[in-house]
Amino acid sequence: MEMNSMVKGVGRTSILISALRFIVTNNYVVAANSGKLKINSVELEESIKKYSKDVQVLEDKNEYPFVYDPYCFYYLNTPDAKLYLMETLLSVLEEPEKKDEAIKFIQESPLIVSWNKVAEYENKLDIALRTKYIDDWVLSNLHFKQMVVLGAGLDSRPRRLPLPSHMKVFELDLPHVMSFRDRILENIPLKPLSKCGIIPVSVNLLTEDWAQKLIDKGYSKDEPTLWLVEGLVMYFTEAQNDFLFRTLNSLSTKGSKQMLLTVSPKIQRFDTNYHAERPINNLGFKKYNWSSIVSEFISRHEDPMGLISKYGFSNDLKSLHANDIAKLYNSNLVSLAVTYYTTGEK
Repeated sequence: MEMNSMVKGVGRTSILISALRFIVTNNYVVAANSGKLKINSVELEESIKKYSKDVQVLEDKNEYPFVYDPYCFYYLNTPDAKLYLMETLLSVLEEPEKKDEAIKFIQESPLIVSWNKVAEYENKLDIALRTKYIDDWVLSNLHFKQMVVLGAGLDSRPRRLPLPSHMKVFELDLPHVMSFRDRILENIPLKPLSKCGIIPVSVNLLTEDWAQKLIDKGYSKDEPTLWLVEGLVMYFTEAQNDFLFRTLNSLSTKGSKQMLLTVSPKIQRFDTNYHAERPINNLGFKKYNWSSIVSEFISRHEDPMGLISKYGFSNDLKSLHANDIAKLYNSNLVSLAVTYYTTGEK
């Protein structure tokens, strides 16, 4: 049941995002181990050493903003995620008659090698920029005492970022996603870099009274809240988003802040007439068709600042396209970027 749920829809997207963050984390660890990246935290240094013992890392010639998410490997090193990896790579195999060879290659290759056959450079860069920008936004608001992550998926910010002990983080997502994640977290041999309290809330944001569930878990409507709405609203209809944002606004007091990720109506389709570099056994895989994920989006927003302002967060508004963020970090641009990052305060 959990496997079927996790390899479809939003659960599948969570696995794909984890795969991209896993590859970007590989570069972070390589840079740290080589001395290119200076680590100033003893806890972080110990985490990297532990991770390097557990996970095979490979040198990557590409450059991304530095992001460290060691939890992604453990999410991917599961039957659920490996099943999806297998299905994905077999779906883009150039010569179907080599299926048995491909299966052997996937089973014997380190995860970093196999997932790199799925992930294009621009996909990895886009996720690195997205992760870095939101990480920095969270880290610039550490004075908040509570944060709510809607549609948390396999996000690990409350564990991998140095969040303070005075902060509580409420993570909301579907029960099967939370169950998958929590089962893995119980067995991960990493010490969290965060000191915050983490409160999981298993809930369907569309059919349940998630506001009451949040309050029952200790959420305070009288305390300014940091809201993170990442990778969620594009899967909801206009009416569903209206319910979501009205509820969010009703739970927010003055001084609350929100980070919202949306996709533009001007979504470009991905070119699939490209053949990826052949692996060592000369199988060859075609480029993965990422438009299959984009095609699942229901809502696209032309005016994200208008959206966030309509529901109470009308102060200090700012909306950046993914390539605005690329410029912030002196990074290469993402030619197929479709995302906007909008922040506002109530």
